[in-house]
Amino acid sequence: MAMFKKCRKDKALDILQRLAGETHRLDIRIGLSNTESVLLAVDDKHIVLAEFDPQKHNALLFEFPKIKVSTEELCGFCLLKHSFKTELVGQINWNDSAAYRFEMPKTITTNQEPFVINPDPIDNITLTFQLKDIQQFKKVESISATEIRFRGSFARYRELFGTTIYNIELKSPFDRIKLSAVFKHLKGNLFAFTDFFTDDDISEALRHYALSEFLRSRLLEEKFEHGSLHPNEAAGREEAKQNRKAKKKGTPDSKCILLVDDKKVITDIVGELLRTRTDYKVIATNDSIDTLNLAVENEPDAILLDLNMPGMDGISVARKLRQNRLTNHIPIIFMTASHDSRRVNEARELGVSSYLLKPVVFDKLLQVLQMVLAENDGLTKLMQTRVALLCDEADYSSQLVKEMRSRHIEVDCFKYPEELLRRNDTENFGLIIMRYTGKQAASLSIINTLRRKPVFKKTPIVMFPRTRSETNLCRDLGDEKLFFVENQIEPAAFTANLGSYFS
Repeated sequence: MAMFKKCRKDKALDILQRLAGETHRLDIRIGLSNTESVLLAVDDKHIVLAEFDPQKHNALLFEFPKIKVSTEELCGFCLLKHSFKTELVGQINWNDSAAYRFEMPKTITTNQEPFVINPDPIDNITLTFQLKDIQQFKKVESISATEIRFRGSFARYRELFGTTIYNIELKSPFDRIKLSAVFKHLKGNLFAFTDFFTDDDISEALRHYALSEFLRSRLLEEKFEHGSLHPNEAAGREEAKQNRKAKKKGTPDSKCILLVDDKKVITDIVGELLRTRTDYKVIATNDSIDTLNLAVENEPDAILLDLNMPGMDGISVARKLRQNRLTNHIPIIFMTASHDSRRVNEARELGVSSYLLKPVVFDKLLQVLQMVLAENDGLTKLMQTRVALLCDEADYSSQLVKEMRSRHIEVDCFKYPEELLRRNDTENFGLIIMRYTGKQAASLSIINTLRRKPVFKKTPIVMFPRTRSETNLCRDLGDEKLFFVENQIEPAAFTANLGSYFS
């Protein structure tokens, strides 16, 4: 049942500020004409809207300065439909583009309705559960905050209607969600699970899916990007369309991202977000077995890889990528809902660059991706020089050398710093790594000795301090090119992040 609520000006400001921070389409009524816009800014007295179609609506707006605005907002599984009236103050310049300033509305009327997900058939949203030891697989018809509907023939299980079914698995695009719920017969062959028993992580996964369906069903990711100033001008739309096409192809200097997930909705949504909000070229696949061939053929700058996939899982894919000399240098970012520490450790041992938990926040993904790409650029620079490894631990030294050489990094080993200083080609070393078990004073002495040689004056030095006091003593040198690494870090994980000292 819909609920209506009218809020006053102070609450209206809160709502509009929230809408301005997100992508929302505003439906505008000017006289008898309809158009669309987006909310650009809000203050205590005014709101700023992107300019409407100037050829059609400019003159009409000044003839009918009072307009009616309506928009939709999703809050969990609750759809909020806001509407308000406002009056034109004037046309302004906004970031070198035309926009309109309107009066802050005195009230906003909100119609609250439950939001229902009607999954796209290609998403293959399914339920798996047991009834009297018989495994059931059913395609989901709809999901709301109160029930999950599906169809089937369950006449033989009448005695289970109204009882709680445990260990139900809902396969959503972002995760496999475990829940318990009450089994209900609605009518005919239509059934539902209601009164869910879930934890916060499961609830968050469902809300994430609801939000993705809200955006996709209203084409908000297709029509509006953050900061878009002309969402309704014909020329602006055509230009945006052409830009998206160009971004799908990528530019000669753009980074190439290989996106691997068995769920098509994930590759579609994440791929489109990357194409529209960055200049990355995106190659996507839903088949983990194709990953190695695609990586060899396209030489991507980074791989976004789902951990839990049918057939060959993410760990197996990453291991094959690391075993191939053509792909072993490519940074890998895992995306997964797994909290299994054993899997995390396996990923670290393979030198995976980062590990993102689902549901993945796009801004966080983008931040990690930019960091990993910057580190990879640094690794490319490192491949054009040599690394000097000062280490008195034979086992660790051999493992580290093996990892670096597998990524095409040239490295020379020295047990004593004097051996490095006696070299005639010291100008070829772009990075020095120090891992010593000696006394604290020895580390300070070695660093000072290296810095006194002009060729090593600004060379990055990465050291493995044995104690906190050793870290503090070396940090007191105030050396901006001196970096510290956790002593227990695995060679693969250390090598994966080596480029950060050149980024």
